[in-house]
Amino acid sequence: LAPEWKKAASQLKGEVKLGAVDATVHGGLASKYGVRGYPTIKVFPGGSKSGQPEDYQGARSASSIVEFGRELAAQNLPPPEVVELTGPAALEDCQKKSLCFISVLPDILDSKASGRNALVSSLQTLADKYKKRPFGWVWTFAGAQPNLEKNLEVGGFGYPALAAVNSRKNRVAVLKGAFTEDSISDFVGRLLLHKESTAQFETLGDIKTVAAWDGQDGQEHFEEEFDLSELDDIDLDDEPAAKTEL
Repeated sequence: LAPEWKKAASQLKGEVKLGAVDATVHGGLASKYGVRGYPTIKVFPGGSKSGQPEDYQGARSASSIVEFGRELAAQNLPPPEVVELTGPAALEDCQKKSLCFISVLPDILDSKASGRNALVSSLQTLADKYKKRPFGWVWTFAGAQPNLEKNLEVGGFGYPALAAVNSRKNRVAVLKGAFTEDSISDFVGRLLLHKESTAQFETLGDIKTVAAWDGQDGQEHFEEEFDLSELDDIDLDDEPAAKTEL
């Protein structure tokens, strides 16, 4: 095991910690963790150290140990944040991922704060579900980024809308189904299996800098009503002034 263990430790450096203990020298430590034979591999998950380790049951090759270690590390990663698209930087960061999921949510007057929060929460659940994948997640709202909507061809058939962008290949796929966790999961699955239709795009357009949503319901703005009494001073019988021909 020793040569494979050293090889795996080298490959996992900075990702997963691998250590070695001579149980014939440190008998108390071996007894504490139930080591009864040699070599034994114990797995200590990240986070709280109060729990008991588990026995590693996989193959003893470096490749198997590395695969197991990276899988375990991925489980303990925090999910990526679903970011509001308030300017170019947020989209640029998202485009660095293998897939950037761009959601266009309804106007706040249509969804209210509760509706928008529910949609963002669903997106965060999906980001957590696919956290092992190099995905980025951003959202904006109807009309906030008109160039982006136009170039992705989303929003015209209603909101919320979702597009998956591969910036390295300049390809985009648009969700055609319902904006639900199950429907989006199916959409992602088809993308991963290369079974979802995609289209070419030239550019995503200029991204406007907008104020971040304050978390509140929107306020409707009404135009001031026209006061008909203002017409009292207008003589409707006056002949219009003669026009001069050009």
